[in-house]
Amino acid sequence: MSEEWKQRRAVELHKYLVDGSYYFGDEKRMIYKDEQRLHPVVSAKMTTMNESLEITGEGEKQFHGSILWFSSNGDCKIFSADEVLTVSCSRDTYDRKVANTAHFSQYFRTPPIIARNAKQRTIVEPYIEPTLHTQPHKKDTIDTILTDYANYFTSIKGDARFTRQTMNELLNRSGNRIHQRLFEQTAALIDQSLFDTNFPYIPLHGDLWTDNLLITEDRAGEKEVWYIDYDTSGQYVFFYDFFKFMWNEFDVNNDNSSVMAYLHGEYDEYFVRVFRVFDLNYDPTLRASYFCYFFLNYMLDETSMLPFEVKRGEMIDFERKLLPRLVAE
Repeated sequence: MSEEWKQRRAVELHKYLVDGSYYFGDEKRMIYKDEQRLHPVVSAKMTTMNESLEITGEGEKQFHGSILWFSSNGDCKIFSADEVLTVSCSRDTYDRKVANTAHFSQYFRTPPIIARNAKQRTIVEPYIEPTLHTQPHKKDTIDTILTDYANYFTSIKGDARFTRQTMNELLNRSGNRIHQRLFEQTAALIDQSLFDTNFPYIPLHGDLWTDNLLITEDRAGEKEVWYIDYDTSGQYVFFYDFFKFMWNEFDVNNDNSSVMAYLHGEYDEYFVRVFRVFDLNYDPTLRASYFCYFFLNYMLDETSMLPFEVKRGEMIDFERKLLPRLVAE
């Protein structure tokens, strides 16, 4: 999405935004009013103040947002003091968000939908104010994630959306196989036995990392992990979200701690446990293969709304940044 498109889209959404001057955040992922520069959504992504954009328009305001976030799937998220309004780019993405909330809120702590309008393709959720930063509590956060997902796996086995397939079947069926030369180096590092393994494919978040987790404390001082932004959810191999978390932290946050902990076997006990949920055996000698399997699943997947061009850029980064470490291990 070009900067010109974002400017035009912001003006179109004026009825949901407080009038005034807005500034683009870094990488043009959002616009915000100056008084919101310390807001958690803004401050995490803003290092310099960029060019401004005037938002104004006639008619009664339908929402009083002061931050507009441009999602990678074309949706727009608008933040007010206590609510988040999602304006879906299509009826399909609107329906997917409603369905995702209904599904995942059964198993994970997820902000509920408090209002929705199918005609306008809008969804309102409460804004969850993070009371703790994720990074200082990362180990506890990862422990919570692992527990939540183990419980989810146990529960999902009887769900109608639970399927099994092999990587060879996915390769034969995916329209993205036409780009096979782009990811052949990664595919070559996957142990051949995994291509014929009948792995479970289940609904998953699709973009798990610290930016899509909110840490709060309840009245008793207990930490709570909230899962947000299911924009790229889809039907993935069951261990997909773990590796997406490691990769995102490595690639975006320049934090290799999760990747190295995995490669050094610190998560082996957990992987043995969750593989057994599906009557599978985890092989610690194939750690690099599992990681590459995840990325091949990412490239071939067509169940999410993520454009392939976004994946292309990540594939290049993966083979440049992380693949040499996986080979070395």
